[in-house]
Amino acid sequence: MNQIVLLANDSAPIDKRALLNGLGQPADLVQPPDFCLTKPLKQDAERVLCSLVESAHAFVFRVGQVTESLIHAARHLRIVAVHGIGTDSVDITAASKNGVYVTVTPGTNSKAVAEFVFGYLLFASRQIHESIGLLKKGQWDEARIAGTEL
Repeated sequence: MNQIVLLANDSAPIDKRALLNGLGQPADLVQPPDFCLTKPLKQDAERVLCSLVESAHAFVFRVGQVTESLIHAARHLRIVAVHGIGTDSVDITAASKNGVYVTVTPGTNSKAVAEFVFGYLLFASRQIHESIGLLKKGQWDEARIAGTEL
């Protein structure tokens, strides 16, 4: 049975059921503890991860860091599937040297990015940041915080 390591947590989850359905075959899913999902990867976290990935065939990556040590520890690793478009958290050189494919999924988070942009447009145009600061000081000055209607 293939082993897949999920480098994800509650703030950046992976739909395990959809992943297994997409594979079309059984797989052993391994999810490391949250303290292992940081960037930069701390030494103690890297040691724990290295001990968990020895039989891994794939990393499904959302958060953390995929280092050269982690790639070497996963003797059967064939792919690092990055959810999103950034590969800056994956040691591409080590992956290439070890014949490990690194893939990205463009467009998977475009809706979230668009929502963030529109939220920030409203935040900035209505001067919400300034309003919060004034309210915390017990002040209310409509002229200063009127903002701009979109």
